[in-house]
Amino acid sequence: MQASEKIWGSVAHTIIALGKQRGWKVGKSHGALEAVVVQLGAELDEANGLRVNDDASDREKFRLLLSSVNGVHDNFYRKDKDEDGIEDAAGDTKKLLSRLEPLVDAPPQSFTPRPGKDQRRLSYLLDMPLTKHDSRDQEGKNRVAQLDQLIPTGKTDPNGFSPEYGYKRPW
Repeated sequence: MQASEKIWGSVAHTIIALGKQRGWKVGKSHGALEAVVVQLGAELDEANGLRVNDDASDREKFRLLLSSVNGVHDNFYRKDKDEDGIEDAAGDTKKLLSRLEPLVDAPPQSFTPRPGKDQRRLSYLLDMPLTKHDSRDQEGKNRVAQLDQLIPTGKTDPNGFSPEYGYKRPW
């Protein structure tokens, strides 16, 4: 059980440090940590010229590795993993940390958000909350317009949408 929690803690604290370094809102929920990891992966993908659905995508690799590590966090409470499962997660932790740790001292990569998920993730990380909506109604259309103003799609930001590195809201 202790190994499970130490594996999880090493990953969670690295993700929190990276998010805070960039000035992002970093919550303690698993979803908040996933938002940080997915954004970091998306920035690396763009820097490496990879598309979102590419099998080699860091965004997808990071998400899968985090899911594996999250399984051992659950093990701390449930004790349902055997030793092999914990060792597999430890290997996934090494893979994930080997990709994340060099980012601690590196500035964010430029990033071009796509409409929808990228914009919503960035509005969360930048603490510009928007409520869920149905874009077919007028209120929803107004929120979509607000999101497009806050985080313009197709416009690359060289600072990776990080307030700590110079990202400014468009107004």
